[in-house]
Amino acid sequence: MAVNVIKEKCKGCSICVKNCPFEAITMENKIAVIGAACTGCGVCVEKCPFKAIEKTEEERFDEANKKLTGTQLFTNRIMTFMMPGMMFIMYSVTILITWVSAQKIDAGTLQVGAMTAFITYAMQIVMAFLMMTAMSIMVPRAGVAADRIDEVLKTEASVQNVKKPETLKEHKGVLEFSHVDFKYPGAEHNVLSDIDFKEHTINIDHQLQKKSKIGYYIQETKTTSGTRKIPMTADVEECFRKIIEKRNPPKAEPMVDGKSGFLYFDKNGSICYSLHWEHYFQHIIQKYNNTYKVQMPVITTHGRVIIRTS
Repeated sequence: MAVNVIKEKCKGCSICVKNCPFEAITMENKIAVIGAACTGCGVCVEKCPFKAIEKTEEERFDEANKKLTGTQLFTNRIMTFMMPGMMFIMYSVTILITWVSAQKIDAGTLQVGAMTAFITYAMQIVMAFLMMTAMSIMVPRAGVAADRIDEVLKTEASVQNVKKPETLKEHKGVLEFSHVDFKYPGAEHNVLSDIDFKEHTINIDHQLQKKSKIGYYIQETKTTSGTRKIPMTADVEECFRKIIEKRNPPKAEPMVDGKSGFLYFDKNGSICYSLHWEHYFQHIIQKYNNTYKVQMPVITTHGRVIIRTS
């Protein structure tokens, strides 16, 4: 969490709640509470007239970050000057050995092979010191990393498995929206208002079929997953009510397996079913694509729903 609320200073004015672009602040007992959606943008800190919100966590991390940055700069500077320094020492020792050996070779007291061997040994010693210097920086880093890994491995999990878990015999999860609103983040007005999915639903538990030899018949859903409830918004419900009000009842109300009150009929007076809706969809798409340059994607009907009044 990037910000912290000082409860003693908070007056419950809700200004931070109104100005938060991510809706991460809520009011509980007239005290602002920062939620998990907080990104630390700092708008609430600037808008709060009582200075009740501060970036304590950010300041703490900033202090630790500065210390780490200083340590990294110090070690990197040492590494930067270490290689040129060691190379300078190595070539200086080579020049010194060559200068001294040249005089002894001229006097006949030293062989050229001995001078070459001495230079090789000296270079190995200098390179060994160079590796020791590099290891003096790498070993502490590796030690700290190993300690952190060990702490993580030894940390006990706060979420423990239940010793005697309860088993569910039937899984019947239900999600209900009861008089809720929806709007996009940052929007002033709701896109959907007073959504109630508890009472306003469409039951999908049977479908209308037709065969040439049998005619119309009602078929139940083949699987339990096929039986479901589709929630309706207020606009959809109002549309259905208008359809029912404007329905022209036929002279003889058709009855299919004990069900009647079908809403849609074709020009011949037959009940509309899946093939009718597939034809209607294709006609709408073709008409739209012939009129506009931006073409509609391929849309197909999914499932068959009986639309009737009872």
